[in-house]
Amino acid sequence: MIICRHAHPRNSIYSLLVTLVLGVFSVGCAANECVYEQQENQKQLYAANPAISVQQWLESSNEVKGVLANGNLFSVKHWSCEHYGKQALMVLGPHMDTAANQLNASVLQLAKLALDEHELKLLSQSLQNSKLHLADAPLQHNIVSNEFDEFYVKIAITDSLIIIEIKLYHS
Repeated sequence: MIICRHAHPRNSIYSLLVTLVLGVFSVGCAANECVYEQQENQKQLYAANPAISVQQWLESSNEVKGVLANGNLFSVKHWSCEHYGKQALMVLGPHMDTAANQLNASVLQLAKLALDEHELKLLSQSLQNSKLHLADAPLQHNIVSNEFDEFYVKIAITDSLIIIEIKLYHS
């Protein structure tokens, strides 16, 4: 398990989310018996990425979890068997005075970690005309594409933390 030095001991919700992101996290569409064909390539890309401070690849779930150089926690899960998909999470905070103004940039930072060039282009084009914002209820921004059954960015607030999720799925 990776230990995050950025956790604030008085913030129990932050500790819970650290556990969620760095602990066991599963996606229902992924199957343990699937062989993820690009596993070695992805492992090398994450290991060489200068934006990642600490990372751990979990072979059993085809997932990387870690801490970015800016202190944000992240998790990216890949699957490809009968279905193809990715789910990426990033936790921003606590003490995020400028986070609301930088949501699009934070989403793109996570997208650059998780998505291939074509997927990143689709997401970037979709965000060009849409400035994401924080709201009381989770915000979901759908990326329109005939290639994917599901492709979206979701942003939610929990206490002083912002959780960004990017998910794409193709059957």
